[in-house]
Amino acid sequence: MSMVELETALNQAFSDGAFCAAEDWFVPNFSDDTPNDGVWVQTFFLPAQPEPTGLGRQGTDTVTGIYQIDLNYPLNQGRFNIVAKYEAIRAYFWAGRKFTSGSTSVAIRSAGSSPGNRVNQNYRISVSVAFEARLSRS
Repeated sequence: MSMVELETALNQAFSDGAFCAAEDWFVPNFSDDTPNDGVWVQTFFLPAQPEPTGLGRQGTDTVTGIYQIDLNYPLNQGRFNIVAKYEAIRAYFWAGRKFTSGSTSVAIRSAGSSPGNRVNQNYRISVSVAFEARLSRS
């Protein structure tokens, strides 16, 4: 069980949801050349400080955090398409749903969005998917 498997489980879940074409999905420090036009998505794995749920080397830690999905759409095209995409993502990442990578399973706690705003030449809504997982220290 590891943080790498935890992030992989969330990235795989997003990929399996088919919310965008692979070439329109950007991950920090992997594909940093984000476009300034068209529809594109950037995801961020933002874990909080692990909380011990058992003591010693054989104990476990509870990891909570946010899997942030930034939806970027061209300016001056209205909100319908971006809000529809947000609703599809929220419906996919429903509370209680679990995703697995290797020996690590992650449970979704909730999903919501920020208000839309202009960022560079895009209209952006950030979707926050709250998650929780238990990781073994051994």
